Amino acid sequence: MKPIFFDFELPLLGTLEFPAYLTMVLAAFVVAILYARRQAEREGLRGTAIIDLGMLMLICGILGARLL
Repeated sequence: MKPIFFDFELPLLGTLEFPAYLTMVLAAFVVAILYARRQAEREGLRGTAIIDLGMLMLICGILGARLL
C-alpha cells in the first residue's frame, strides 16, 4: 500500500496529503458511527445522540493520544 493515499494542491494552503492509514481509520469510524445510529433508531433511541457521542469520542481520543 502507498503511504500517501491521495494528495492535491490547494491554491492558498499548498499540498494537502492524506496518509493511507488515516484515510482507512477515518472511513472505518464513519461507517461504525452510521451503523450504530441505525441500530439505535431500530431500538427506539435518538440517532443524533449516537452521532454526537461519536464526535465526542473522536475528540477525546485525539486529545488523549496527544497527552500520552
